[in-house]
Amino acid sequence: MSWLRDRHGDHAVSLSREQVYRLLGCFIISVMPQIGNIPLWLLLATGGLVLWRIQQERRESEPPSSVVKLLLGIGFLLGVYVDKGTLTGRDSGTALMVGLIAVKFLELRNRRDYMVLTFVIYFMSVTALLFEQSILVFVYVVICCGCLTVNLITLHSPGPDNSPSRSAAQLALRLIVQGLPLALVLFLFYPRINARYGFNLGSSTSGLPEKIRASSFESLTEDSSMAFRADFPGGEIPPATSLYWRGFVLWDYNASTNEWQGTSPAQEWRDLTDTPANLVGGKRLLQRITLRAHSQRWLFALDYPAGSAWNGQGELGTGYVLQINRELHRKIQYLVTSQVDSHPLVQSPTMQRASLRIAADLIRPEVRQLAKELRGPGDSDEKVVANMLAYYHKNGFEYTTKAENYGDDPLYEFLFVKRRGFCEHFASSFTVLMRLAGVPARVVAGYHGGEYNPYGNFIIVRQLNAHAWSEVFIKGKGWTRVDPTVMATVTHLAAPITPTARQVEPTRRISEALERKWTPDWLPPLAMEGRFRWQLVEEKWDQWVLSYTPELQTDILKDWHLERFSWEFFLLATIFVLFLTILLVSRSFQRRRTSEEALLAIYAEFCVTLKNSGVPRYHWEGSTEYAQRAARILPAASKPILRFAREYALLRYGKIAYLEPALEPLREKVEAVREALTQAELHLNQ
Repeated sequence: MSWLRDRHGDHAVSLSREQVYRLLGCFIISVMPQIGNIPLWLLLATGGLVLWRIQQERRESEPPSSVVKLLLGIGFLLGVYVDKGTLTGRDSGTALMVGLIAVKFLELRNRRDYMVLTFVIYFMSVTALLFEQSILVFVYVVICCGCLTVNLITLHSPGPDNSPSRSAAQLALRLIVQGLPLALVLFLFYPRINARYGFNLGSSTSGLPEKIRASSFESLTEDSSMAFRADFPGGEIPPATSLYWRGFVLWDYNASTNEWQGTSPAQEWRDLTDTPANLVGGKRLLQRITLRAHSQRWLFALDYPAGSAWNGQGELGTGYVLQINRELHRKIQYLVTSQVDSHPLVQSPTMQRASLRIAADLIRPEVRQLAKELRGPGDSDEKVVANMLAYYHKNGFEYTTKAENYGDDPLYEFLFVKRRGFCEHFASSFTVLMRLAGVPARVVAGYHGGEYNPYGNFIIVRQLNAHAWSEVFIKGKGWTRVDPTVMATVTHLAAPITPTARQVEPTRRISEALERKWTPDWLPPLAMEGRFRWQLVEEKWDQWVLSYTPELQTDILKDWHLERFSWEFFLLATIFVLFLTILLVSRSFQRRRTSEEALLAIYAEFCVTLKNSGVPRYHWEGSTEYAQRAARILPAASKPILRFAREYALLRYGKIAYLEPALEPLREKVEAVREALTQAELHLNQ
């Protein structure tokens, strides 16, 4: 970089304390969205380096040696590798970037370092969109970029302190606004690459666990984050009793750990009976699902999906589950059709064996005896199901959000001792007893319910809506959904579209009573109104920005009758527009530069005229001060002198877009000054 220092001497100019503090502030603001994505030890280390840099400025001490900075960089590399297991990918790359930027601050001394750090922080700000693409994060990133742009403008502004000003902020805003049309054109017409479900840039949190055991959903009972959003292009909202969002089916029960799991990929089979043609009853309903990344292979839809989703990339597998061929690491939107309130009529022998498989010898005799008592002489499978549901109801089973401390045999303790638990306790115990009683059964995991938005006509399903239920196979009726949790909470399905029903603990009742006492009556409806409106904004953002797929781009091009042009044409057109824009901007700058040179030449002519009259300009004088002094010494020409000075200051320092039309009138004012001085000299000679 020595050539840069030689050609541009200002790059070696030292920075003021205020400039360093402002860049540190921009760095801290840019890191804020990443706090939850960066290891705690790295955040603490970064904070320590920032404080170290502040102490350097306060004490005006020398930066650390190159050996110290090298050791710090190696320390961050090793720490991230040990913590993440890799130095590549979204999570590791972002964490490493934050640490290395903090090390770079220790050697920040001149404008060159300042500009390098600024552009690196630009890039780091944008990485927040790799973790979350919501509209709030996007606005935050734009604000961060705006602050960095203001810093760059003030860095090159005249004056000793280079302090930020309103004009710098206005210029930064104008630059951002001017770039929006080009960004919009590139967004709409630049060829979209269909990368299916995106690259694995890092891990994403998932609402539903892959395996279900006692208290698997405990962490989700208070998680109000969105799992997915569903709207219905046909306009028909299904009733609350039908809002079972199918995720995946669990077939295998491990009696020793009381754990349910799906078949492993090596054991997975494709049952040919699970087809839309096997569904009877109900009606078809089209859904558009906006699903957040969950690092798993399943998609969600209402029972029962009747076809593929996401343009055929989501395949219908055994148990009527929608699966993709890779883990989902970004938010997607897909259309899927479900057969609501229907029943798969037949099952294959393979499926029947899988739905009856149970290691009865590992289950306690009390549980086996209960299963035996469920089937009386001549009782049908349907009667066995009814007997088990009656057992829950008669024995006072409760649904609770407070985890129970179960011992080595949660199944026995739930059925005969505590009788309190989550939905997975009910679904697991019910399915085990059904298999012991000879009824084919399986566990289904997904979500139930949701929050209806009347303005957007869609449903928000949150992580706290996670739910597990059972399905039993009844001869003549096929697979039938049974939700045993409803026997513990009778109002679970009677309410409108709400989150999954839960027993309210006594402490929560007290807190809710206090909130009702101190909260104005008008505040809850207003908060709900604002939440619904904001959900509508997010829905539009997801639909038109995050879900702008190649298919949607093609549809827009068809609407505008541009579908006959290939993507190569749009690529060449984009390059041409960029080239034309650069050419026009460069010519505009060149024209402005030429006009400014002509303006300075006119001012030089003005100065020569006054010098010939005995009033030379001092090198430290500005144009206004010089004109005022000349007007006092040459009163006969004071008016044209001051008139020229005002016009020159307006053209030189004012916001004049085009100087060329104003140059000739300014030359005429110089002539007016010259004529006034000539007339004054003739008058003195007479």
